Formats: sequence, C-alpha cells, structure tokens
Amino acid sequence: MPAATAGILLLLLLGTLEGSQTQRRQSQAHQQRGLFPAVLNLASNALITTNATCGEKGPEMYCKLVEHVPGQPVRNPQCRICNQNSSNPYQRHPITNAIDGKNTWWQSPSIKNGVEYHYVTITLDLQQVFQIAYVIVKAANSPRPGNWILERSLDDVEYKPWQYHAVTDTECLTLYNIYPRTGPPSYAKDDEVICTSFYSKIHPLENGEIHISLINGRPSADDPSPELLEFTSARYIRLRFQRIRTLNADLMMFAHKDPREIDPIVTRRYYYSVKDISVGGMCICYGHARACPLDPATNKSRCECEHNTCGESCDRCCPGFHQKPWRAGTFLTKSECEACNCHGKAEECYYDETVASRNLSLNIHGKYIGGGVCINCTHNTAGINCETCVDGFFRPKGVSPNYPRPCQPCHCDPTGSLSEVCVKDEKYAQRGLKPGSCHCKTGFGGVNCDRCVRGYHGYPDCQPCNCSGLGSTNEDPCVGPCSCKENVEGEDCSRCKSGFFNLQEDNQKGCEECFCSGVSNRCQSSYWTYGNIQDMRGWYLTDLSGRIRMAPQLDNPDSPQQISISNSEARKSLLDGYYWSAPPPYLGNRLPAVGGQLSFTISYDLEEEEDDTEKILQLMIIFEGNDLRISTAYKEVYLEPSEEHIEEVSLKEEAFTIHGTNLPVTRKDFMIVLTNLERVLMQITYNLGMDAIFRLSSVNLESAVPYPTDRRIATDVEVCQCPPGYSGSSCETCWPRHRRVNGTIFGGICEPCQCFAHAEACDDITGECLNCKDHTGGPYCNECLPGFYGDPTRGSPEDCQPCACPLNIPSNNFSPTCHLDRSLGLICDECPIGYTGPRCERCAEGYFGQPSIPGGSCQPCQCNDNLDYSIPGSCDSLSGSCLICKPGTTGRYCELCADGYFGDAVNAKNCQPCRCNINGSFSEICHTRTGQCECRPNVQGRHCDECKPETFGLQLGRGCLPCNCNSFGSKSFDCEASGQCWCQPGVAGKKCDRCAHGYFNFQEGGCIACDCSHLGNNCDPKTGQCICPPNTTGEKCSECLPNTWGHSIVTGCKVCNCSTVGSLASQCNVNTGQCSCHPKFSGMKCSECSRGHWNYPLCTLCDCFLPGTDATTCDLETRKCSCSDQTGQCSCKVNVEGVHCDRCRPGKFGLDAKNPLGCSSCYCFGVTSQCSEAKGLIRTWVTLSDEQTILPLVDEALQHTTTKGIAFQKPEIVAKMDEVRQELHLEPFYWKLPQQFEGKKLMAYGGKLKYAIYFEARDETGFATYKPQVIIRGGTPTHARIITRHMAAPLIGQLTRHEIEMTEKEWKYYGDDPRISRTVTREDFLDILYDIHYILIKATYGNVVRQSR
Repeated sequence: MPAATAGILLLLLLGTLEGSQTQRRQSQAHQQRGLFPAVLNLASNALITTNATCGEKGPEMYCKLVEHVPGQPVRNPQCRICNQNSSNPYQRHPITNAIDGKNTWWQSPSIKNGVEYHYVTITLDLQQVFQIAYVIVKAANSPRPGNWILERSLDDVEYKPWQYHAVTDTECLTLYNIYPRTGPPSYAKDDEVICTSFYSKIHPLENGEIHISLINGRPSADDPSPELLEFTSARYIRLRFQRIRTLNADLMMFAHKDPREIDPIVTRRYYYSVKDISVGGMCICYGHARACPLDPATNKSRCECEHNTCGESCDRCCPGFHQKPWRAGTFLTKSECEACNCHGKAEECYYDETVASRNLSLNIHGKYIGGGVCINCTHNTAGINCETCVDGFFRPKGVSPNYPRPCQPCHCDPTGSLSEVCVKDEKYAQRGLKPGSCHCKTGFGGVNCDRCVRGYHGYPDCQPCNCSGLGSTNEDPCVGPCSCKENVEGEDCSRCKSGFFNLQEDNQKGCEECFCSGVSNRCQSSYWTYGNIQDMRGWYLTDLSGRIRMAPQLDNPDSPQQISISNSEARKSLLDGYYWSAPPPYLGNRLPAVGGQLSFTISYDLEEEEDDTEKILQLMIIFEGNDLRISTAYKEVYLEPSEEHIEEVSLKEEAFTIHGTNLPVTRKDFMIVLTNLERVLMQITYNLGMDAIFRLSSVNLESAVPYPTDRRIATDVEVCQCPPGYSGSSCETCWPRHRRVNGTIFGGICEPCQCFAHAEACDDITGECLNCKDHTGGPYCNECLPGFYGDPTRGSPEDCQPCACPLNIPSNNFSPTCHLDRSLGLICDECPIGYTGPRCERCAEGYFGQPSIPGGSCQPCQCNDNLDYSIPGSCDSLSGSCLICKPGTTGRYCELCADGYFGDAVNAKNCQPCRCNINGSFSEICHTRTGQCECRPNVQGRHCDECKPETFGLQLGRGCLPCNCNSFGSKSFDCEASGQCWCQPGVAGKKCDRCAHGYFNFQEGGCIACDCSHLGNNCDPKTGQCICPPNTTGEKCSECLPNTWGHSIVTGCKVCNCSTVGSLASQCNVNTGQCSCHPKFSGMKCSECSRGHWNYPLCTLCDCFLPGTDATTCDLETRKCSCSDQTGQCSCKVNVEGVHCDRCRPGKFGLDAKNPLGCSSCYCFGVTSQCSEAKGLIRTWVTLSDEQTILPLVDEALQHTTTKGIAFQKPEIVAKMDEVRQELHLEPFYWKLPQQFEGKKLMAYGGKLKYAIYFEARDETGFATYKPQVIIRGGTPTHARIITRHMAAPLIGQLTRHEIEMTEKEWKYYGDDPRISRTVTREDFLDILYDIHYILIKATYGNVVRQSR
C-alpha cells in the first residue's frame, strides 16, 4: 500500500465530528485537500458466520442470569427455549441477527452442553479490503464476553490480533503474555496490540456494549503513519470468544467440576449473546473519491475517482495524465494527476523520474516541471512533449508546436546532403544553420545542399579547386596561382603552418596560433563536440569586488530554472551596481569552451506602471581568472515588460577587451583566463528609474566534451602534443604527482612532487604535498600520522603501518601514537591509565582484562580501593578477582574487614587490628564494627586484656583465675598479676596460705619468726624446731646430698634430674646443674636430640642433603643440618622438596648447592613445565678466530660504528681514541663482538663470558664509568629485550680480567638504575639467549680515554 495515504484515516475520525461545519468552510476544505468517502457501517453488507448457535441440535432451555437468585426454583418467565428449526421466530437466534439492524440477537449454546462452548468464533467477510476505524459489539440477554480476541485478516488464512480482552488483568499475562492496560484503552504505538479487562466486567448483566477504536489515542491518529494504515486494513474480522463471563461464586464451582456434573439450573444461564456488531470503515480510494457506492452487479463498493485518477481504488493516474507521479491525497493536499503537455499530438504518456530530475518535460503551464513523456506523437512530431519532428521533417522558425501540423518535410538534395534529415527546429540549429537546413557533404552548400561551396566547382560533382577555399586569399580559388593566408601553407593553401591549427574560411589569417601554455608548438583541432552547461542553482548577486553577496529569488522551487531580483531591493545593499555571479559548474578550467557560445535569457516586470520610462537595458559579460579581468563591450537592448531576450556571446578573444580599457585581448591572455576561470559576471544595467523585478534564466555555456553530442564539432579547441610532465588539451596542467612551479601557466615548468609517492598533487608555490595518503603527513608526506609508525620515505603504500597497541583494530588499539625503536621494536607512546607493557598489551596493577583479545580491555578491579599494590598480582589481571587485599581487609571485593580487624572497609576505610589478648579472648576475631573481643571467663576490657577484680593471670585457654587468697594470711582478696596474694608479715605462698621461710605457726594475723639463724632460719613450720634446708647433709647442713647441686644455706640444694636415656651419669655438675650427655643428646638434662638428629629418645640422624637444604639450618663444620623432631623433615630451599631435601619440585630442575633456590625453573618456552637436567653435555668455548684481528667500536645506541684507529698488536686489539672520536661522537664506546657470539645460545646458560680489558686515560673516573660494562640484546622479534651487567671499573694502566656467569643473577634491565634491586628474570634471560642480536663490551672508562685494549 503506498505510504502516502496519510489523510485517509484522519478523515475517518473527523467524519462524525465536522457535521456542524458551514457549507462555505466545507467548500474551502474540499478545494485544498483530498477527497474521502463517508464512514459507513460495513457489517450490514458483510457475510457473517459462526461455529456454534443455540438450538442447532434441537430445542434447549436457557435462562437469563439477570433474574437468577441462587437456591430458588427456576422462574418460568425468565427461561426460554432456543430452537433453530422452530417455526416461531422468537425461538430462532441465527448469527445473521447480529448485523440485521433489528432488535433480535444471536445466541450460543450454554455450557450445559459442554465446556467446549466457552470457545465460539464469529467471522465477518467484508467482501473487499476496507480501512477500519472502529468495531462496536453489543451484548443481548447475557453479560459481555470474558476472555476473547478481536482479529483481522486480508486473506482469511493469516489472522493478526487487534485487541485482547480478559476477565482480570492477571489473565492478560497468564493467557496472552501481555502486560494489561488499566482503565480505558490507550496506545503507545500505532500498531500496538493491548490487553484490557475494561469491557469484561460482569455488569451490566445484559445489553452491555464494547467500543473498540482502532485509531483514536494512537500517536499518528492526526497524520496516519504507514504502520497505522497497514494495522487498520482488513477484509475479514474475527471475534474469537474463549471464556464466558460468570459470577464469582459459580466460577469457583466450575474450577473443580465438569459443567455436565453441575446442576443445569446453574449451567444453562451461561452463554454468549450478541444483538449488534457495527464495523465503521470506508473504501480505500487514496484521497481521490468523495463517494464509493455499492455496485449491484458485483455487490462491492467502487470508488468514483476524481483528480484525473483511475482504477478500482483510484490508485493510478488516468491515461494522458502522467506529468507528475501518482500520489495519494491527504487531508491537506489533493495531489491531483496532471495532464501531459503533448501539444495536442498524443493521447497517452508516462512518467519518467530521470526526465523530471533533468527538467526536460514541459508542463501545460509552460514550466519545465514534472516527468511526463508523450507516447505515439502524431503529425510527424516527436520528442518528450511532441515538440520536435521525426527524421526527415522540420518545424520552421516562428511555428509553434501547438500548430495543427507544425512539421514540414525536409528537401535535402540526395546528391549533396549526408542524409534526408535536416535541422529539425531552432533547438537543433547549429551556428549558421536554420531549421530545415540540410547537412551537406564536403564541397556542397546551400539550405538544401544543392550547390557547390567556395573552393569547389562543377555541381553536381563539386570537385575541389586547385586552391583551398578555406586557406587561400584568391577571389576565385579555382582561378590563378594560390595565394595563402598568413598562417597557411601548402601548394593549395590547405594546411596550417607549424604552430597553428583550425583552418577556417572566416579567419583572415586562416589558422589560429597554438597556445599550448607556451611549452609546445604542435597542436591540432579537437574532434570533440560541444556539450552544454546549464545550472541555475547557486547564482548570487555581488559587486565587482565580490565582498557583498545577495541571494536572488527562485521563481519556482520545483523548477529552479529562473531566478529574479527586485531592483529596488538590490540597490539597498549594492549601491554601485550589481552583477549576476555564476556558480561553480561554469567555472574552473574552461579551455574546452573556446569557440563555443554563452547564452542567457533576461526579462523583467514593472512593480508599478511607468509609461515614460525608457525600456533600454545594457549588457556586459566579465571573465576573471589568473589575475586577469576581460569583458565584452556594453550592448544596448530594447525590451518591453514580460518580453524575453536571449543574448548570445561567442567565446573568442576578439569579443573581449581588457576590462576598463579599450585594449584588445590577445589569444594568450584569453586562454590564460579560461585556464582557471574564477568568476563569470553578468552586468545588466537598467534605467535608474525602473522599479522592476528582473529575471535571469537558461544560462547555457557550450563546453567541448570527448564524447558525441548533437552539437557541432569543437574545432576551435586545440589539442596539443605536450612534453613529458604536462597534460591537458593545452598543456595547462601537470601530470599527477607533479606541480606547476610558482603556478605559472604560460611557459610554466612541471616538476615532480617530492611526496615519496604518498600524494597525487602538491602546492604549486611551496611544493608542499596536498592530501597525503597511506597514513602519512607532514609537508612532504614524510611523517607517519599519529596512530601509525614506519618510514614514509621508502615510498610504498605500506610504509606507515597502524599502531598495534596491542592490536591494530579500533576496539583494541589503546595508544593514539607509537614509534619504532630499533632495539625494542614497536613501542606504544601513550598507553592509557590501566594499561602497561611496551604495546599496552597487559593490564596494570589494579586493572584486569585481556587487551590482546579482540574486544577485550582493561577495567579497574572492583576492590573498593583496598588492593595492596605493593605486591604484584594483588588483583587477577584476567578475571579481576581481588587476590591480595590491603592488610586488614578481605572479601571477594575487599569489602570486609579481615578476621582480627574491625571498622568500615568500604566508606571510612578504617579497618584496624582487634588486638585481642591471646590469653584473655576466645580468638583474635572481634566484633566487625565495635572491635569488642570475645572475652574468656573473668576477663574484661575491649581487648580482653584485664582481669576482673579478685582474679589474676591471663592464661592461654583459661582466662583469669580466681585469686583464692587465704583469709588468714592475706591482706585482701585481690592479688598481683602473677596470682600472688598480698600476704601478712611472715606469711608466704601464692595464696598466703603458709608460713614464710624462717617463720612458723600459721594463724590469723600471720606467723611467728624462727630462732634458727645458724641454719638459715630453717625451722619446722608448725613447731618452730630448727631443721636443715632441703637436700643438705652434714653437721652444719653445709653439703648437698648425692644427685643434687647448687648449695644454699637458706634454700638447700636442687635435684639434678638427669635423663636416664641421654645422660652418662645421674650426678650433674654441682655448680651449674649441667648433666653429662651422650653424643646424640643435648640440653641441661640431656633430654633433647642434638643438631642433626630427631625423634627423641631414639635421636635418629637427620640425613639432610646439603645442596638442597637451607644453609641457615646447617653446621658447615660438621656438615649436619637440623630437622623436625617429630617428622625428620629437613628445611628445604625454595625450589626443593623431599624429607631429606634431595629432589627438585615439579617444574624445576638442576639441584645445585650454589643455587640459593636449590633448583632452577623449567624454561621450555612456556610450552611445558616438565624438564630435567641435560646429561652427557660438555662446555666448549666460543672465541675470536685467528682472522678476527679487528673488532668495530660502536656507540651505546648502535647508531654509528667504526674501525678507524683500531689495530691488532698481538695478542691485543688496540683502539686509539683520538682517531675513533673522529667517527664516533657520543661516549661511551663499546667493542661489538663478532657473529659467532650471536644467534641461538641457549646452551651458554650457566657458562661464563670471559674477557680482559686495559685502558689509559687522564682521570680514573668519568661519565662513562657508571655506564654498564656489558650490554646484550636478544629475544624474539615481538619480545626483544636489552640487559646489562655492572661491575667494578678497572684501574688505569692495569689489565683486568672479567669472568661473568651467564645466568640471570646480577643482570639488570637496560634503563634501570643500577642501584635498584630488580634483576632480570630467568625467563627473560633465556629469551635473550634464544636469539642473541649483539653483545657489547665497554671500551671507554675514566675521563679523556686515550687508548683501550
């Protein structure tokens, strides 16, 4: 359906709303808008069917719900019989009752007959497609349907929903999967299908109505969209009932029982009934018919088309009315089909969009608007508008195409003419020819080609005279010797001299001089034909300076072929006169226009009648180009108002003068102007008294084109033989990738651009390249654009490659710029925050992602700013998992305070240690917010670090213990932290529960002092009798008993308690208490295993493998190491395992005592983690060969190299630095080792690099002293690295030998500060040995080095 039928549905809504408008307003509306038939009830003429009607299978009783009272007998007045076969019309309720307009109704079987009668369908066939505005359904003696769907179809096969209805809003979702629209129906889209419960209520119990508007409330109701038009088109309308509306009490019953099991009193009152279905709609006539009557013959409505339209739906233009394309009428426009202008010579036509776009078809109003093309033109006419003639006929000048028989036969002499076709009309007339003129053979002339032209004789043969009629000055070219014109030569004066072309009879000199931009004198006439340039868009008015611009008016926007300006308005802005200025299509290189014509049409209309005004116009044309301005002479034209004048100007130098002077224009100046025509100005000077509207139209410029046209051959256009580097018909341009030096046209030089093949042109003045391509830039395309890298001076399209940071696709190119480092390869300059690595290929600490996979990027780790960035890998760089949170935080997102901490990890970020006392609390974990620790019994304080009163001694696992101070012997019930109570004088014991040493008789208030000073105040604590101290003997208690030691007159002696297993004797040293131990035992009591033994009391030898054991646990003299007393496990180095530390961990190899890690990690290029130590290999030396007596010296960046000043003095290579500095300028200098030290050198791992160095200098220390002594570059092309080795500098005049271990130890990354601790990883070191690019050994030390060896 055409999308332009925007007005159809709008009128459906307005049809019932505008009935009260006056006749006058209706008439005005009909004049400016489309025509639409009235909205009718389409159901009255439809075919209606249903799949179920009550009484079809015999009489059945039904009862009305409106009078039913639950529990009461059926009241006969409210129950009826339905019987379709009854002779009583009141018992029949067929489906046709729903559309007959009477007070009868259709009724379905009640659900007493079965649950399937919930599902009943009614279908209306409108018998043709209509535009539907609304559907109204009126119930009869039952409630409105509960659940049902209104559907539409064009073919009775595929039905689409218009609207869903449900008993409840919930059932909209459960049954139809559509969110319910509450309240009166409303619509968010033109084709939205809603579900509503608004019309499914139980009340009213009868005569309820359902109003469904398919247009009102939709977004484009006022200006229908294509979607709304399609949505409302239908032939078939279907009402698909799916559930009868019941009382809620009955609904509960139906939910659990089959209707046939329920009392018929209940079930026979539930059925559908419809007494009227109205379908509001109208014929589809696309806005071109005001009536659509029913055709009795077909029983279909048919549009009565107007607006020159035809077809059943007025969906096409009638024959002969195709000037404009058919369009549907709308509420605002009628879009009438317009008659083609065939000048009365054709009855039919068709519309051509190409013809319309080129403004080639003339309409009946005399304007070139539309695309009507006439078919079967009569009376020998032809053309788009039958405006010209067929071949062999012509229309004389002054004869209008409207004449009954405008075309007359041509009278071409068959002998002298090329064909029977003559010039058909003025449009086809070339210079010198008129309509009816025949096209003559060479030597023939006249209108009918029936005589010989000058230079030929003897009609009808017309043989050439002995002298050329074009090039000779003879009065009769057939008589006398030939006299050639100035620029002509040859015996018969038939050819141009060298440097001239275009022999013409009307040229006094015979031929034109070759211009050829002054770089060639060889040219000839072109074989091109003149084309035509005509474009009235972009014209403006200006003054001679061009500083002021004023836009003219378009007389017809649909056909911008005529523009106009009010003279009075123009004079307001352009006081000193004004010019029409041509748009770009007329400008530029117009050398092909030489010899052509510039023509234009002018006219005017007076704004006020001025009888005494002189009606004379003065015309002048100005051309500007290449700093020259030339113009035609003023020409006066007498012109009446509304009369058109066509002005023609020949584009030859003799028609112009230097503007502002009377100096003639030379051919050279004329050609230079046309080489780059910058402005074409038309000055039309009017009488100052004229207050008029002036018009300009049909500005045509003939310009030669290299393909055939219906115009003449452009012989005035030269085609030169240009030297190399020049191009163009007159050598006025340069080859691609060349420039015209200084922009000089005549005699100018074309030289190649210096753009390294990256630009097609360069600036004529500066030589700078224009529009650099291949991703290059700079004045000479000698730089790669940001985002690319390479060397553009190589001159190939692939010089500048896109930065791959890390990939060269936009989604994964994270650095705007990059550069190529000779040593490190591609380096990306501006990796954004979150990216790291030389090519932004990794995520920085605190970010995660996979930037090297298409679509991947680095995102901040979602760890609440609680990552511990001091530890690499704190956030998983691939998954973003928070692995190492800041101390005190934990959780998947570091959002919690860790166990043993409390506070707010997310907002305040103040997680702090709990500091729970290990003895006083159950654990180190406290309350996450308050920090309160969980205290053990008798413990208090936030940290559980205080004992409660009368308790003491925070003990692990027990909390505080009661003091239990003896009430007789203590001063209070509190005690010290140790549990010691405060004792009365003479009382002792933790609990103050006994007499102190030197006291006896424990009682309330304390003890009595002993009187035994001679025995250290030792007495019986009960009786007070003097006694010896413990474990003593002798008269004065001055000796220790056996197996005791440490005599004291006060405390006695202490027991030795030597281990019976580990000691040699039970007696210990009487002074120190040290027992004498067996060799495998140690300790004061010989109760422990000595170092190197385990499992007391057996004390088995540990047997630790020394190379794999942590050296801090070993005695290097005895070569014994300690181990766990319970398991015998030795303390292994990091990469070692086993009880005896005698094997490498998985993924490690090469157990070595010198390796602080014990074993090395497997390299294996990352392909596998399993490896073993190579067997059977021996090391060999790579040395200088006997022929290698000279080594080159290079600078640190390897940018320059030299062998100057280097000599061989066996056995040394000596460099004289004064001579070296003539070639190398940036110290330090390095010896570069030869090729045998490069390439695959993985087997050198673990070997040594040996060399000897000697130097002489003025000072011991200089700038070069702190530079690395050895530099090695190597690795894969995409992962190259440079490593360095720093060592103590040698002394002046002393030969120093260096022996460097070829492992990663002590090697640094190039560029790192030698003071930092970071060293090269094993993986990177092996990557470099995989492919060594070069090895450099420093040659210059100290300050002012004179010699190096």
